[in-house]
Amino acid sequence: FFFRPAAAPNARMPSGGGVGQELQKLLTELEKLDQTLAQTQRAEEKAPLHAQRATLLEQIAQQAASPQDRQLWYKQLADTVGAAVQTGEYPQGAERLAQLYEKLKKAQDVDIAAYVRFRQLTAEYGLALQNPKADFAKLQADWLKTLEEFISQYPNSPDTSEAMLQLAMGYEFAGQETDALKWYSELAGKFPQTHAGKKAAGAQRRLQSVGKVLELAGKGLSGGQVDLAQYRGRIVLVHFWATWCEPCKADLPTLKDLLERYGKAGFTIVGVNLDNSPEEAVQFVQENRLQWAHIHEPGGLESRPATELGILTLPTMFLIGADGKVIHRDIRASQLDKELRQLTADKIPAALKP
Repeated sequence: FFFRPAAAPNARMPSGGGVGQELQKLLTELEKLDQTLAQTQRAEEKAPLHAQRATLLEQIAQQAASPQDRQLWYKQLADTVGAAVQTGEYPQGAERLAQLYEKLKKAQDVDIAAYVRFRQLTAEYGLALQNPKADFAKLQADWLKTLEEFISQYPNSPDTSEAMLQLAMGYEFAGQETDALKWYSELAGKFPQTHAGKKAAGAQRRLQSVGKVLELAGKGLSGGQVDLAQYRGRIVLVHFWATWCEPCKADLPTLKDLLERYGKAGFTIVGVNLDNSPEEAVQFVQENRLQWAHIHEPGGLESRPATELGILTLPTMFLIGADGKVIHRDIRASQLDKELRQLTADKIPAALKP
């Protein structure tokens, strides 16, 4: 889970004007093959079709009218083959990408070689993860080493920002926060305008948030604006969640119970919903009677609120003190009762304490 497989784009015509007879023939074959692939259900039957498609795309790229069109077709080849490897439809595609990379590397086509290389590496890693006998600790260590090598070899590739993000995420998930912060910092500094760079800056902010005032505001799920600053003087649980996240939903009975028990002592909850569409979230909130404010902005895990705090997994919960400063940046529902009991000790009469 340290990378996001590339989506397979649809075939596109070259940008140039005329299309030669041989190229038009290849494009027609590609269109027919895509139709066959769409109608084929069994994965084992799709593998040879993906192989044929890769061959066609390579032939089309070689006949492209311009360098830009050539890159477009090679990128489509790399994206679609990489995606087919990830889904298990074309396991041999990883080797196909390796061969293409060596070819482009020899031709000294650095930009497209780097593009293909990154998708080759992610395909190989994804393929290795599918092995039920895999040594996952070794795979993890090898993957991080592979990412560092890619970053060193192609420091200026557009894919380097994504490689750096995955590397930092890998270190964070492994509990190596010093290394994670190093890479988040380098990424945010080198690629500040990319989404990966902004996510890295947010992750830095999240990892270093304890003891600092957390600024968080956004559009309310039911309208208006929700601003954490308005809750100053209260203990706040900031809960990043989504309706598709089963662990998030499993925590909700506990959160509702805690709000009922500690609400009068100054505890409240602010949700940050990361569904792609607000409609499903609104319905879920109403049906489950989640009686606290929720922020929602478009984009899910890539939305502005999630990006500004580098949110990588759900649920993520921050516990905020009455002074607005972060007490815990990654607290679990099972830990909340003990924390709230301590934080509200002087506000709940002894006879009413749980």
